[in-house]
Amino acid sequence: MEPGSTLKLATTMILLDKAGMSPDKKYNSGYGRTVKVGKNEVKDAHAIGSKRDPRIDLRTAFTESANVYFVKAVINNFEGRESEYYQALCDLQLDHHIAFEEFQPKAPYLPKPKSAKWYGSTLGMLAYGYGLEITPIQTLTLYNAVANGGKMIAPRLITQMRRNGEIIADFQTKVIKDSVCTQQTLALVREYLENVAIEGTAEEYFSPDVVPFRVGAKTGTATIAMGNKYSDAH
Repeated sequence: MEPGSTLKLATTMILLDKAGMSPDKKYNSGYGRTVKVGKNEVKDAHAIGSKRDPRIDLRTAFTESANVYFVKAVINNFEGRESEYYQALCDLQLDHHIAFEEFQPKAPYLPKPKSAKWYGSTLGMLAYGYGLEITPIQTLTLYNAVANGGKMIAPRLITQMRRNGEIIADFQTKVIKDSVCTQQTLALVREYLENVAIEGTAEEYFSPDVVPFRVGAKTGTATIAMGNKYSDAH
């Protein structure tokens, strides 16, 4: 499936670590209007920033899930360097199955620059989770790495098999990557994820009277591809 805005976690990591973008960098959000960015026409689900000053920084963009911001940031930093962006997504294990391959006959789809499947709008679409297809377990593994101090662990269903109390198989933890990002970036994205639950797009689901502990969250709404267009269904 197309992961939609849940992929903005990966986008944020790449912008900070690979592009060296400052988290204070501001872009005009368009305040809810459709904005033309390169070959992409993109808008946000709601107005972000203020009408008087619609410029927002990365923290606000992540908290409010600002499509326009991420498309502008990725195109501004990676246009002409598309292969670097593609490789950064591969480094986060988004180009292949990371577990349970025998149950998943269809491979994840991540378009490669200069291939027949790479279009003028592809870079911008990838910025907010469109134009690729990955499995939910890939998304969960990435988010788990952030919760796990940056260490990416291969998902597993069982830890041991026993027969009559005797261990006949022991499935050890498999580390895929020691760190998915720098410690500085890890601290920032953990803060951003918590902020989504405190005052962002997931605020209504994690009010303090319902969830009395710290939560990291990210909303993701993906429109459905139908032919060569996306429907309004979510």
